Amino acid sequence: MALTGVEAIANAARSFRVPRVKRAQRAEVALGVMLIGLSVLTDAVICRLRFRP
Repeated sequence: MALTGVEAIANAARSFRVPRVKRAQRAEVALGVMLIGLSVLTDAVICRLRFRP
């Protein structure tokens, strides 16, 4: 939490940058990889525990 206006502006300066397409694409790929990894891990745990719904 910022104590002064100067700190608040300094902390928020990054928010005013123009978004970069490459950074957004990398973030999107990273989220996809994490989702796939989580799905594979969940499936492995379910198979290992022989969970039956």
